[in-house]
Amino acid sequence: MARLLIEAKLVGKYPSFSAEEVKNECDLLKNNYSLTEGPANESLNRFKWAKDICEEYDFMKGAKLMQRYVDVYNMYLKDYCD
Repeated sequence: MARLLIEAKLVGKYPSFSAEEVKNECDLLKNNYSLTEGPANESLNRFKWAKDICEEYDFMKGAKLMQRYVDVYNMYLKDYCD
C-alpha cells in the first residue's frame, strides 16, 4: 500500500475503476493468487483502514485510490469466494 500511496502523490487524478476493470482485477486475484475469503477479507480491511487514514490527514488522492481497491475486494468477496 505504501507504493500505491507514493504513486498517488505523483499522479494527478485517480478515477474510479470501471465495472470491467474491477472484474479484471478480481480475475487477476483469483487466477494468479487463488485468493480465499479470509485473506481477501484481511486485504479489504487494510484498504479500508488506509482510506480512513488518508481521509484523516486530508490526502484525498490517496483515499480515492484506496476506495478503488475497497471496491475490488468487495466484489471479489461477493462474486469470487464460495
